[in-house]
Amino acid sequence: MAEGLNKRSQRGESGVKIYDVLRNKGFVAGVHAKDVLEDTSTHKVLTVTIDAGAQIPPCTMGSHTLFFVVEGEGTIRVGSDTKDIAPGQIVSIEPGIERSIKAETKMVVLAIQIHG
Repeated sequence: MAEGLNKRSQRGESGVKIYDVLRNKGFVAGVHAKDVLEDTSTHKVLTVTIDAGAQIPPCTMGSHTLFFVVEGEGTIRVGSDTKDIAPGQIVSIEPGIERSIKAETKMVVLAIQIHG
């Protein structure tokens, strides 16, 4: 991760924005928490922290969604299929499919929703 960042994000003169997804991550006992980093008409980027044993309840999104596992391990259920997930993995889910994530250990997940 970029060193020297003293804020959660920085925007350079070129319009590039850098987010530090590992800074200020907080776990709330027994639940998951969302932190929206960017929300535009074309996409939404957020970090999700999930305490060990907690889960994101089943939901269906209208957008194509990518989940990048930053840290921790768990399982993701997409439709009727359940898979183990671990750091470094990306899960790509088409719109309209029910999904949920359960954390075996504390997890940090970067979620990117692509609208349209």
